[in-house]
Amino acid sequence: MTGSLGFGIGVIPNAQLAGTNGQVAVKYWMHDTLAIVPALNFNITKVTGTDTSWEFNPEVVALFVPFRSTSTRLLVGGGLGFSVGKTPPVTAMTDTTFHIYLPIQAGVEHFFTRWFSTGIAARTNLFDYTKTGTPYSMSIAIDSAALLGSLFFYTD
Repeated sequence: MTGSLGFGIGVIPNAQLAGTNGQVAVKYWMHDTLAIVPALNFNITKVTGTDTSWEFNPEVVALFVPFRSTSTRLLVGGGLGFSVGKTPPVTAMTDTTFHIYLPIQAGVEHFFTRWFSTGIAARTNLFDYTKTGTPYSMSIAIDSAALLGSLFFYTD
């Protein structure tokens, strides 16, 4: 799998199974035992009569393979993500939100062929800090795991 780049779709947390809400995932296998999963989310929303809201949210997760068979791999890892954005109503000094988090993930990926796989994983944030204006909230806990499902197509 070294050097393979995968593009996939799947069921992500809080996504609609049918509708217009969806994401495309990217996974790059640096070695047979190390995959990098980057994400870049950017949202802009403008409703007539209101101010524009936006969010910029890059993230990267490194997944290690502690165990593998010929067609199935156990993936565990973690990463870093942050977001910055504004949501209306705009008030002085309190409308910008900053969020930093450390996601951790564990799952299984099964390869039907070298270029096609499916997987399932559980994910949560080990550390989660959010600041909007003067107040802030921070948590260090594994308390809300999300299940992820994926379907990947790989290139060489």
